[in-house]
Parts: sequence; structure tokens; C-alpha cells
Amino acid sequence: MLLFKRNKQKQEFSGWIKEHHAVIFKHALWLCGNKTLAADMVQDTYIQGWKSVNSLHDKHKVLPWLLTILRRIIYKEQREQYRHRETLHYLQNLELSDNNKQNTGEISLIDLYNIFEKISDAHREALLLYVLHGFTYEQISTQLEVPVGTVMSRISRARKAIKDYLESDSDNISHLNNLIK
Repeated sequence: MLLFKRNKQKQEFSGWIKEHHAVIFKHALWLCGNKTLAADMVQDTYIQGWKSVNSLHDKHKVLPWLLTILRRIIYKEQREQYRHRETLHYLQNLELSDNNKQNTGEISLIDLYNIFEKISDAHREALLLYVLHGFTYEQISTQLEVPVGTVMSRISRARKAIKDYLESDSDNISHLNNLIK
């Protein structure tokens, strides 16, 4: 009977991975800034999730549960090593390799990366969960285990930091308007 239950859990967990992998990977990539590291963190998330699958009490909250596991794994990794070194190098090379770059007024990938680097991890994550993934304040509050007011404050401060940065370079203001509204 235990074997049957474990096989059912395995099938269900595999379905969750298939359903949520793209969102989880995208979030990992935004948080750690490196495709290889993000893939490793997602893999670790699945391993940790499988080990603690019995701690999931509401099957309708699989994505927030997996994102919480992912966030904790990434933060642990970030404490152990300097993050984004390879990504920044990659983005700088990407920027330099564009030999026909014209001043189109568009914000470059490295500029966007630098803007997000200026925001604290807590503010960046709240903003990304809200803007990129479309979570509500309440859902973000649950995932980050902070009050709703803290989530609202973090998102507001992240938007202000982005707005302040963009206003210092007025050519870029129109390109991230959706992010700061």
C-alpha cells in the first residue's frame, strides 16, 4: 500500500514539475542571473520538494510552495558565493559584441540588469513576483512570509528606485513605464 501511495505521489509531483517548470526556471534566472546556476537551483528545488512533498497541505498552492523552496535554496547559495559574476561578464560581452549599436532610446539588457542590481534582494523579489509572475500582494506575502503591508512597501520602494534611476537617464523613462506604474 505504501508503494502504491508513493507511486501516486511521484506521478502527481511529475505533473507539477511539467506544469510549473517554465515559471520556476524564469524566477530562478531572475534571482540568480545565470542560466546554469538557475538550472541547478531549480533541480535542487525539485529534489527538496520531493523530499518534503508531505509538508504540502494544499495541492492548489503548489507553485507558491515550490517558489518558496527555490527562494530559500537560492538565498542559501548566495550567502556562500559571490553572485552574478558570470552573468555580468556575459552581459558586458553581449553589449560589446553589438558593433552596430545605434542610439534607439531603448534600454539595453545590461542596463536592465544594472537597474535590478541596484535594488535590494527583498525589493527585487517582491517586484518580480508581482510584475513578472502576476501574483497578488496576498500571495507574495504568503510566499515571502511577511505581512501584506511589507510586500506593498517593497514593491513601492523598488518602483521608486527604478524610477529614480531612469529619471537620471531620461532617455530610458518610457521603456519601463509599465514596471513603475
